[in-house]
Amino acid sequence: MTATQKGGGSRVLNLRRATPRHPVFFYTLTAAGAKTKPNQKPKPSAFRPNHNWVKMTGHATDAGASADGALWVVSTNKQAYEWVKGKWIKRPGTPPLKRIDVRNRHEIWAVAENMQIWRTTQGKWRQMPSFGRDIGVAADGTVTMIGPDNAPYRWDGKGNWRRLPGSGQAHLDAGPKGTFWIVGHNQQIWNWNGKAWSRVKGPKARDIGVGPKGRVFITGMDGNGYVMMGPNKWAINPKSGGQMSVTVLNGMPLITNSNTEIWRGK
Repeated sequence: MTATQKGGGSRVLNLRRATPRHPVFFYTLTAAGAKTKPNQKPKPSAFRPNHNWVKMTGHATDAGASADGALWVVSTNKQAYEWVKGKWIKRPGTPPLKRIDVRNRHEIWAVAENMQIWRTTQGKWRQMPSFGRDIGVAADGTVTMIGPDNAPYRWDGKGNWRRLPGSGQAHLDAGPKGTFWIVGHNQQIWNWNGKAWSRVKGPKARDIGVGPKGRVFITGMDGNGYVMMGPNKWAINPKSGGQMSVTVLNGMPLITNSNTEIWRGK
């Protein structure tokens, strides 16, 4: 990515909307939803946790969590599920999903495989303007996405995505006070502090998750998980391997692994 890119102010992402491949339906998300676990896969575990990891039921390819403890995943059937009282509750109403993130129990954002952006509003899924590759939502409601052009955009709350400096981005997560962190296509880690980019030295990263207090976790290209302990300082999560996606739940990492299993730190 280009950390030194400077532009002449914000630009609005104005992409031509393609005809959706799937009809748009709105569903009310209630506790009466289907109490089906995400698809199970009878494969041997590729992940060897130690005592500070707990395996959860179900299988998923991505997960998002919020400061109030809400947890959602994209299951292996590419549908959204919410963790409610120890069970996975299916929340239909979107095309096949790829990425998901959570502001709180009432506001969830997701990116579909066709790059459509979806959001829950008053318990119903609603398609949002434009298209994206990944999305991150902070506890204060700040929403940032990576567009189809691999550049960052921020939702202005008025129906527009405002272009931010930078390019060549693959995955991101939103942090507190308008900050966000990204993993570039070259697996480098970068941080946006609200005004400028800074390169963060560390392992080659696959995915990144940021907690509401700013604690940063990554999954490495080597399959291990890492937590940031200070400027450019990373500690490896002991006896971890095969980690793919990461989010932060109650200050601890929650990951999906190469076997689509779901594990949470404790």
